[in-house]
Parts: sequence; C-alpha cells; structure tokens
Amino acid sequence: MVSNPGSCMPSDQATEKSDLLLKLGAVVDRVPPAPIIDPMHFVNRARSLAADHTTDPKRPGRGYFADQFENQANWKAHFEGTGPEIFEQCGGKLDAFVAGAGTGGTIAGVARFLKPKIPNLRVVLADPQGSALFNRIKYGVMFDTVEKEGTRRRSQVDTIVEGIGINRVTANFEAGRELINDAIKVSDEEALAMARWLAEKDGIFVGSSSSVNCE
Repeated sequence: MVSNPGSCMPSDQATEKSDLLLKLGAVVDRVPPAPIIDPMHFVNRARSLAADHTTDPKRPGRGYFADQFENQANWKAHFEGTGPEIFEQCGGKLDAFVAGAGTGGTIAGVARFLKPKIPNLRVVLADPQGSALFNRIKYGVMFDTVEKEGTRRRSQVDTIVEGIGINRVTANFEAGRELINDAIKVSDEEALAMARWLAEKDGIFVGSSSSVNCE
C-alpha cells in the first residue's frame, strides 16, 4: 500500500500552491517560517514526518524524505534532462543561460551540461532581493544588506518572490557554483513589472520567480 504523499511548506507561501496539492490528494503541512536550525523549519519538519511514518507500525509502507536541497539527484536530473533539452532546442547556439536558484539544482545541472559543450557560454544567477547567493557568487560570502539586524520584514529571505533565493549554501548549488560567471540582483518591483509585461506583451503567464530571469 502507498500512503498519500505529504508536503511541508512555509505558511507565508501562496495558498494556491497548497490548495493544488490538496486537490491532488496530498497531505500538506504549512509551518511557520523558521531558520534552518529550527526543528520546525519546513525541511526539518518533512524529514521528521518521514521518519515518524517509517517507525509507526500502524502505518503502511515507509516514509521517504526527498531532501530536495541536498539530494544531488536534483542537479543530475537537470544535467540529464533540462540541459540537453535547452541545447537541442537552441541548436547548440547559446550566448548565456540565466536562472534563479532555490535548491540550486537547475542552474548547477544545466551549467554542468552546457559549459563543456559551449565553452564561451555565460551562466548568470538572477537573485531576488534578500537572498545571499548574489554575494556568494560576487564576493564569496553569504550575506545581504537587507538581512542585517533590525531591518528584516520576514523570517526568511526578504522578498515576495517565492521558490528562489536562499541564505545558506546547499549541496546542489555548490555542485555548479564554480561554473557560474556572474550574478545580478533583481528587486521585487523589477520582478513584478516583468511578470506583468510578459503576460500583456507576450501572453506568457508566469510568476515572479520566472520573470526575474528576463530583461
């Protein structure tokens, strides 16, 4: 027997995400935003729930914690899938690849596939405000000025952009970090304006985590 899949997410994420998962039959646990060292951080909560499932004799099967931030099957999936797809659809002719990073799997996997094939390709990180990855690429440090004490508005990355931006180093991001040539910082205002422009001008309906990649 297979139990319904479960998902843990911060409670400040858009409710449309959890609503869709619920309609698909998943069990959704929305938890308050917290630092990664907190046992109730959504990653740690998911790990704990999977372990509890496994050790509960009254529940069928076992729990599995996907660990999307550290499981290197993440970047490898993009190395084997997304990277080759981009290369084929562009006929191998690319000048740059721009992407945001949450787990870091997409930008790392695609970079690792494309760079050996297109040595002059520039890989650029598009980082939302509040995330420290911009400074990780530019200066080798994990800090953003809006995160300094007394200035933060949210418990996590201080941006309305969801799904990308982070203030810790992950195994997936580090798998491709040295292949990233540059980073740009994108404000919330810029991300929202581009999302509206893409919808109105190109008929492409995407959220802010996609629009940060466009200029």
